[in-house]
Amino acid sequence: MIRLYLDQCHWSDIARDWAEPKDVQRLHALADTGRVQHVFSIAHIIETLQCKQEKVKRLLIDCMNSAGIPLWIKCKDILIREEVTSYFLEFMGRDQGAHIDPFSADFFKSIAVRRPAALACRRKHLSVKAIFRFIEKASPAIKRRLLAVGETELTPTRALFHARTGPPSLETLNAFVDLYIPKELPGGTPVTPRVKHAFLVQFDLARCPALMNLIWIVHHMSRAGLIPEAGDILDLYHAIPAYSYCDVFVTDKRIADFIRRLKNPPGRFAATFKSLPQALRYIEGIV
Repeated sequence: MIRLYLDQCHWSDIARDWAEPKDVQRLHALADTGRVQHVFSIAHIIETLQCKQEKVKRLLIDCMNSAGIPLWIKCKDILIREEVTSYFLEFMGRDQGAHIDPFSADFFKSIAVRRPAALACRRKHLSVKAIFRFIEKASPAIKRRLLAVGETELTPTRALFHARTGPPSLETLNAFVDLYIPKELPGGTPVTPRVKHAFLVQFDLARCPALMNLIWIVHHMSRAGLIPEAGDILDLYHAIPAYSYCDVFVTDKRIADFIRRLKNPPGRFAATFKSLPQALRYIEGIV
């Protein structure tokens, strides 16, 4: 089964009937026969809730909800923290490189909300409508926190927009990774500065795919002369988990071009396309 991640713009095209009907039929056929499983993230929720046209918002929710049983993937900040923590615990001999499953996500952690019991029993098989019903009934504080994700995550990502002469320096990288190192080990033992330093000295960026891709995508955005805005952060909320852990990622031309400049090992990252027809041809050729 192919884990397919469509960026928000493509869901919007399908919902508004702007996409080619034959392409949509092909996509539905792949999902109905179990060859494709759609993946959603918190970025889809944010962008849908920010839609000011109520009719369009409902069209989007209905469209995404019709995609069958989706998988929910953790957002980039949670993924990066878990990658670094897992690697650090392995370094300390407290963990044997436990595999990170980004699809067993309680993505409500990213808005500091416990998953309600009605949804907890569903585990990762949460319908789109169930998610939106919960959020739309939530308190104003929860909604504000959710809609502010792009803005609150802007500061650490802005720090990665380094001088455009090359990739981030080791010092910049270490300072960024240090934000994600746990403050204490399981059992409550504090992590000392000496231990942190020893870990950072031998840190292998390739061991943390989401972190590696965030740094390199931001690097290419910086080289292109872009100044990070909240909209770019939401693009990264789509791109980092999708590209790092899904099989196929369909996004807009700009993000696809930045991703194609990355030099990652083959077979470990999502095949990335600028259009739905391109992605469908690729999927139909391998399933």
